[in-house]
Amino acid sequence: MGTITAIRPTYRHKDRVDLYVDDNYCCSLTAFSVAKARLVVGKCIEQSDIDDIMRTSENEIAFDKALSYISRSVRTVKQMRDYLTQKAFAESVIEDTINKLIYYKYLDDTAYASMYTAYASGNKGARAIAYELKNKGVDSQIIELALTQLDEDKMYNTCYELALKYTRSKLLDDKTINNLMRYLMSRGYEYSTVSSVVAKIKSGTDS
Repeated sequence: MGTITAIRPTYRHKDRVDLYVDDNYCCSLTAFSVAKARLVVGKCIEQSDIDDIMRTSENEIAFDKALSYISRSVRTVKQMRDYLTQKAFAESVIEDTINKLIYYKYLDDTAYASMYTAYASGNKGARAIAYELKNKGVDSQIIELALTQLDEDKMYNTCYELALKYTRSKLLDDKTINNLMRYLMSRGYEYSTVSSVVAKIKSGTDS
């Protein structure tokens, strides 16, 4: 057991304080966790109690950083886990934070996949969308569900518009056509769609 001898504001973080026990620096805590635990100078405290307060403080810090991270853009669970890992939080703190974010609907991979698919379908095919969602850590079943919202006619028309833009002011020789095929395939469109679009581009030129 020790005695709290000082509680001092930290220089770098306005919402944190440094705790001193028996005149020795002990740890840095959030001001909220200190107030919640009713820590005051002169109070005797066990190390186990300090450990519990530190865990509470770390969870608060991690949650605040997570909220700041997702305020800039919607994230997947994997992206959030990677971010918190880079910030050197303990695995238990990361899991607690992620579970809390999921509970409050700040993290929702199903909603993310649906939103991303709707957005990306403006210039990408289903294969590219699925690949990018997989890299963001979205489960394959969620990806498959998200891709069902794609309209084949709209995807075809988008692919055709991309082809028109690509070939604008270009001579439609064999080299351009081959490059167009590779370009559309790189955008994630199916071979059958690309072949049909390229054939339409060629026929439009010949007519």
